[in-house]
Amino acid sequence: MLYKLRKQITSLTNVLNRYFFGHDMGDGMRDFLSHLSWSIIGVFIGSMMLFIANVLIGKNLSPTEFGKYNLVTTLGGVLIALFFFGSDTTLVKYVSGSDDKEEQNKILSNALIWQLISTIIFGTLLIIFSSFFAGIFKTSSFLFITAVIYGIVLAVKLQLDNFIKARKKFKFQARIKFFENILILFLVFIFIVLLKFNTYSWVIMILFAGAILTICFYIFKIFKKIKKWDWEVFNKTKKYLLVALKSALIWMIVGNMDKFFVSGFMGLSDFGIYSAYLTAFNTFIIQLIFAIGNVLFPTVSKIDDKKRIVGKINKMCIKIFIPFVLMCSFLGLIVMKIFGSAYSVNLFFVLLTGIVAWLQLIVVLYNGVAASSSKLFKQTSNVFYFKPIFIVFLYFLSIYFKQVNILTVFIIYIASFGYDILNNKIAFNKL
Repeated sequence: MLYKLRKQITSLTNVLNRYFFGHDMGDGMRDFLSHLSWSIIGVFIGSMMLFIANVLIGKNLSPTEFGKYNLVTTLGGVLIALFFFGSDTTLVKYVSGSDDKEEQNKILSNALIWQLISTIIFGTLLIIFSSFFAGIFKTSSFLFITAVIYGIVLAVKLQLDNFIKARKKFKFQARIKFFENILILFLVFIFIVLLKFNTYSWVIMILFAGAILTICFYIFKIFKKIKKWDWEVFNKTKKYLLVALKSALIWMIVGNMDKFFVSGFMGLSDFGIYSAYLTAFNTFIIQLIFAIGNVLFPTVSKIDDKKRIVGKINKMCIKIFIPFVLMCSFLGLIVMKIFGSAYSVNLFFVLLTGIVAWLQLIVVLYNGVAASSSKLFKQTSNVFYFKPIFIVFLYFLSIYFKQVNILTVFIIYIASFGYDILNNKIAFNKL
């Protein structure tokens, strides 16, 4: 059945390729699609289950508890940049660009050891000073420590997932994502819906269970490939590693600044409502978008003609703008209706979530192309370092003019993507 679905995806995409670009797919596109079809199948099925799980969570948790749950996952998502310390992007970049399996295994091993060291250092410091950081984010020490532990587990899972991705084992990756998400959905139904354990801590424990299952599968798959630390590999990758580290830290912080702003200045209840608007985007749409980026990065790493790829991305994104935005907005509206009367519905905000999804698609595709080239990656990263100043300035203006509301946050969110798109376009124009 999966092979039949994969064949249908390939046929449909070839039709769309003729429509958008006027010709059948080339060999590079077919190779990309052969991997992408597995990635999309895994993400689509898995994300549907995760999407349903999040709808059930939002419907059964109060806006405040839903806000706490999203704050834990947001903080954990930011902290993984510290735990990775640049090793995640470096791993995918150099493993996918190498045909030597022994070298690939050495890169994986270095990445895991590097991550273990950074996790021990930063994890210990974060837990010791948890009261201080909890005060900054206006939450409890218990919630912050929970976020640290969640970030550590998530970082391990994603790093192992990165290696599977870089080795282009997308079929295996799709199966594991399916098992993880079906476990999460099952546990949500049992504990949240049936047993009514409607607190954020129970939801986080369920996510832990899914992540641990995935980690066990991945370790079983790659255990024999792990080697000792290799200084030759480190010297080869360290320049890219440092650039990746700085970019990852900025990306994680800036990418989640909207959530910190809402939770800190508007409260957890409003943060729960804001998160509800983005539920369809964060748990389904963005997963589909990153499934494309998941395959694009290792595929284009071996393609020299980046300009042709960028041209195809531009043409496609323009043509899908209206249907993509409307589809995402409609899905978001359905979610808000399901959540119930505790979550107010604003149709304009729903439309903005669709626009955000479209802009995210462009950014992910552009970043995938830029990250596949050391020259482009360094160039875009240099400009990217100024982004936090730009975003903080916009939030400062919102506070100064007393426009602290969800609409302002959406506008700044869109401006943030606009910055990324412009940054990439300037770099691409020099190709």
